[in-house]
Amino acid sequence: MLTKETLEIQQIHQLLTRYNAGKATDQEKARLEEWYDQVEGNTPDLDEKQVVQLRDEIYQALMSRVNLSDEHLANTPPAPVRRLFPVLRWAAAILLLSLASWLFYFSKSDGEKLTSRNNTEIPGNIVPAGNLATLTLANGKTVILNQTGNGKIAEEGNTEIRKDADGKLAYHVGTTGPAATGDLNYNIITTPRGGTYMVVLPDGTKVWLNAASSLRFPAAFTTNERSVELTGEAYFEVVKNVAKPFLVKFSGQTVQVLGTHFNISDYSDEPIISTTLLEGSVRINNRLVLTPGQQLQVDKQGNDKLVKNADLDEAIAWKDGFFNFNESDIPTIMRQIARWYNVDIQYTSTVPTGHFNGKIPRKASLEYVFRILELNGIHCTANGRTITVQ
Repeated sequence: MLTKETLEIQQIHQLLTRYNAGKATDQEKARLEEWYDQVEGNTPDLDEKQVVQLRDEIYQALMSRVNLSDEHLANTPPAPVRRLFPVLRWAAAILLLSLASWLFYFSKSDGEKLTSRNNTEIPGNIVPAGNLATLTLANGKTVILNQTGNGKIAEEGNTEIRKDADGKLAYHVGTTGPAATGDLNYNIITTPRGGTYMVVLPDGTKVWLNAASSLRFPAAFTTNERSVELTGEAYFEVVKNVAKPFLVKFSGQTVQVLGTHFNISDYSDEPIISTTLLEGSVRINNRLVLTPGQQLQVDKQGNDKLVKNADLDEAIAWKDGFFNFNESDIPTIMRQIARWYNVDIQYTSTVPTGHFNGKIPRKASLEYVFRILELNGIHCTANGRTITVQ
């Protein structure tokens, strides 16, 4: 027999389905947003896991609609926008206030809650990163991938390089020709600040490059190992091949794998280099073997630390479309924002103290990110693409 509380959960799920399909009435949208705004802390008879999951799904739906209104605002005269999106504007306001109280909190090291001065000057024309990358071929020729149509881009030996319809770069290796005889034609794919890209390597291994990163690799793996070189950050899903171990080289380290999923973060402006394993196993510098859920952290002095129960959500949040801050200080937050939105960060005098926890969708405009940060005590002003933190 269904309880009153279970029925309520089902009804909200149904409203969310109608909302995502664009079929919800204004009254149904208001009910959904009201439940989202009021349920936290007022559901003693409901399963907490169900509530959190449902709130997260509603949050995703609200944010996608807010971003949709942003796109229309950029290309539609003001009057029609006001007529078409009154509920979305209201939802955006509710969303921002709810995020401040539920998903995010900002606290100083001594536990004091910071208050908003409501004086952040928010730029409205800075958008999040997209599929932006440059491919450098073995002959030195460069291809700007986001300005190149789908289909065949080039050939390296007997390898055909194609840009697929979904925007990824893929290497298709033949069985004859120079690349099959042992010649290594190295390519480099580079993402700028404000750009990401996915590439499928000649062996089928998938690599997602974060902003301000690069990967150097051969157009065909013809030796007894598959070796690539990384700067910045990337997530790897390596195709298993016992006869040819896969090697990732970066900042004096080498990760050796046979087939596994892992993330490497090696930014020059970050204090820590981290390797995080999600599936399989990896050997680092031919000595330390990681098992799933572990992370190796190495500082600039070469000191290492093994985290046995790493926060995997935080490590790969960027690939899943989120900023995920876990006791992150303001410089850490701002470095990520700088890379993702291609902005420069400066501070008025001293760097504000405190630590921040929570998630922010990476598809959100910088304007929305600033609104959230402002509500949590981080005050910024903008002059073009230079952001000043007060």
